[in-house]
Amino acid sequence: MSQMVKLPGHHHPVVIARPDFPGKCDECRHAFYEMHYSCEICWDIWHKKCMPTSSEINHPCHPNHALKLLTDGPPDYSDGKCQICRAVLNNFVYHCSTCNFSLDVPCAKSPGCISIDESKCHNHPLNLMARQVSFVCNVCGTCGERNPYVCLACSFMAHKDCVNLPHIIIINRHDHRISHTYSLGPGTKICGICRQNIDWIYGAYSCMKCPAILFHSKCATNPQVCDGEELEGVPEEEEDEPMFKVIGENVINHVKHPSHNLTLSEDGVVCDASIRCQLCYGLVYSDKFFSCMECDYILHETCAFLPSRMRHCLYSFPISLVDSNRYFNCKACKRYSTGHRYTYHRSRERIEELDLRCASVNWSCDHDCHPHTLFLTTTDHDTCGVCKSRSYVLRCVECKFNLCYKCASYPKKVMHRCDDHHLVLSFGDKKQHGTHWCTVCEAKINLKKWFYVCEECGIVGHIDCVIGEFSNMKPILCSTAKDYGVVRNSGVTRPHCRSCSRRCLLPFIYRIYAYYFCSFGCVIPYAKRYFDQSIYLCF
Repeated sequence: MSQMVKLPGHHHPVVIARPDFPGKCDECRHAFYEMHYSCEICWDIWHKKCMPTSSEINHPCHPNHALKLLTDGPPDYSDGKCQICRAVLNNFVYHCSTCNFSLDVPCAKSPGCISIDESKCHNHPLNLMARQVSFVCNVCGTCGERNPYVCLACSFMAHKDCVNLPHIIIINRHDHRISHTYSLGPGTKICGICRQNIDWIYGAYSCMKCPAILFHSKCATNPQVCDGEELEGVPEEEEDEPMFKVIGENVINHVKHPSHNLTLSEDGVVCDASIRCQLCYGLVYSDKFFSCMECDYILHETCAFLPSRMRHCLYSFPISLVDSNRYFNCKACKRYSTGHRYTYHRSRERIEELDLRCASVNWSCDHDCHPHTLFLTTTDHDTCGVCKSRSYVLRCVECKFNLCYKCASYPKKVMHRCDDHHLVLSFGDKKQHGTHWCTVCEAKINLKKWFYVCEECGIVGHIDCVIGEFSNMKPILCSTAKDYGVVRNSGVTRPHCRSCSRRCLLPFIYRIYAYYFCSFGCVIPYAKRYFDQSIYLCF
């Protein structure tokens, strides 16, 4: 039988018990997995670290007065937070009423690091000033409200989290390593991530190879940007071999098509809807492309120059180029695609994938729809100024315009069966009035929003109607034995969708045996219900 002990935090004797059943601590509300305190009368349980063992303590962060235990939470006049870790206080509080100083039990039991003899940010020892005091951190240049580490001789102050910032790191916004410096020198400095001013008096990260490239300390060490690994003393990785070799002017040999050389076409040719890139399986349209001199192999210029491994602004770790026959949903634009993609294994069950068009749009973008350069300043979702969806957006720091990856990657010119000429992407005309009709779906179209237009005939079309959901998927050939996949909707009549019974209007549709489907919303539920699972997992 366990021995009962009387502790000041509870009015009944408690025992040390084993975690025989799942439960949560009545103090911090977190689960417990080790020995804990338990009351056999009221069935309360606590982590050992959360249960106070003394009614009064002396703490090095508050040496002038003793701290007394309160068991009903912090007093009303306090801010309700621990003065060291800033966690919200629960029932057990060590408090000094004279100074209005409060600690939670874990901080009271473990004083932490009061003095740091050696740190990465300063040459002298640093001491914790555990009190409310406004300061500007000399390491990151941002304001703090309490508990700085200080060197009084140098008037140096730093956040606890900044004391040992890594000296050399690699981030997803720059190709080279960057290092921390404590003075940038006078002049106007702009952070390469958030695009805001950097106060040159305080610390920041800079690139030795690119002197104009600078980053706020907080921006560069954000987990969305950097993996946090200290690279000081670590040899630089060898660069991956490029996936192509330059043979001559506008002529390359690519590892995905090594038997023949490819030549660049850059004269603004608008290809029809049968010409596809063999890496991303996207339609070529008016993009520059490499074509094989001896066969029909074609690559987008942007796809041909992509590396086998890269750092992208949406990932803090490198992502790798892979090929697969299954479809995937792009992390950036949410479009479905097949073919090559960049992948990152976040966990055994979760794989994040990025299509090649979005991979080529990294952290900055010059787009014809806006006069200023757009930047990915954060990976928090925001509202696109064009389609109004919430997603990753590229921002204009001058006029607060947002553009999502899907809208940023629409082709500028396309070919469609509805017209003999190419259709040009229009960014909307606020002065347009009157009623206009989409030539594909024959529904009304708002010309104040983005649309496609024939500049010779004047016909217009919704973007979704002109491009469709399956345009980034490799179509199957009608002569193959495969009974399912994406096919061109090029017949004399438009088939009915098996699921919704409406006509299939889009340029590419999905076929299962003799049935046709107009969208993913129609094909996936139907395939799951009536057909073998492999039909909707592979293309």
